[in-house]
Amino acid sequence: MSFLLKPGSAGGIAGTAVDPLGPGGVLIEVPTEIVQPPGPPLPAGWTIQANGTGGFIIGPPSATGTVLTRPYTLGVIAHDVVYQKADGSVDKADASTVATGIPIGFVEVMDSPVVGKCVVRFAGDLAGFAGLLPGKIYILSTAPGVIVEETDTGNVNYPDTTPGSGNVIAEVGIAGSATTMFVGTVGRDFEEQ
Repeated sequence: MSFLLKPGSAGGIAGTAVDPLGPGGVLIEVPTEIVQPPGPPLPAGWTIQANGTGGFIIGPPSATGTVLTRPYTLGVIAHDVVYQKADGSVDKADASTVATGIPIGFVEVMDSPVVGKCVVRFAGDLAGFAGLLPGKIYILSTAPGVIVEETDTGNVNYPDTTPGSGNVIAEVGIAGSATTMFVGTVGRDFEEQ
């Protein structure tokens, strides 16, 4: 998903590209409004956050670094791709509907920091996979918690791309090796069919 940050009135026109930094790196333009383009809404509670380099990211609540901690639903296991439910817990994401098809990351560790919670990685490398194709993009599949390679359209779990099917195409990561997924594209490209 992409968002347009509308700068304030300190010399810029809302919606235009404005360099927020003046001479000496002093912030002169402050984004005052975030406009989401047409499409599904963000999961509840997601916010705009400074990315530490003068820019901004849109991310899950309590997002610090590259992981977050959430309660999980029975059946969720390590390496499942998950979405956040309205109650704040995570469950296995799948591409069959928008309601379950907006992933927030992959479960990295179960029952941490306490029993009933899990660590969800939404950015960075996650090891422990098997059979990934290095350099390939992976998307959410119609099987709960499972991913599929973006061009593997013959896979029985590949989302239906027929307009009106209700399935979603959501990128979740890029394979760095046969066993490691770079999780940095979660939610980057999302399209409802």
